[in-house]
Amino acid sequence: MSAKPRAVLTVPGPFLWRRRFPLFSAFLIGMIGLGVVVYDSAAQRGDFSSGAGTLPTVIFLTCILVGLLGSLRINALGVFADGVAPPFKPVGKLAEEPFVVRWRDVTRIAVESYREDSPAGYLVTLELSSGSEIRFTGKLVANRFKSESQARRFRELLSMIAGRLPAAPFPQGVEVPDRVE
Repeated sequence: MSAKPRAVLTVPGPFLWRRRFPLFSAFLIGMIGLGVVVYDSAAQRGDFSSGAGTLPTVIFLTCILVGLLGSLRINALGVFADGVAPPFKPVGKLAEEPFVVRWRDVTRIAVESYREDSPAGYLVTLELSSGSEIRFTGKLVANRFKSESQARRFRELLSMIAGRLPAAPFPQGVEVPDRVE
């Protein structure tokens, strides 16, 4: 998507960054640690090509890789006028912010309850025209929104949209009914 998608319901930015912070911190710790290991190794031996510090180097490189990829994979979960943003991005779409699956690429949305007594007790399956599926739970949605009412609204919107596919669910824009049927 070239332009910023218009949000119908999305996780607030501070909640998204709170979710990304631990992984981004691992990336920063890895960068600082790697710099210290390389500097210390060079200072003690007089060159950067010695094998000293191999285990710490591997550990810090792992922190960098896991921290960076992990923090970039966390997506701005939400429903947009153009599509739906799942909780995680595929590895090939890490640069897209947010990563939104367009409505025309979604062939079916299934919202299945597995615990009727819990507002977070459901599983969402997005079937894509490419044949792949994206699945996530209501518990993950509730954790991202930090609000039970917003998580319920997300579920209701997806249930409403499931009945309107393959047509665009928001043809007039981003106006959402106050009461979702």
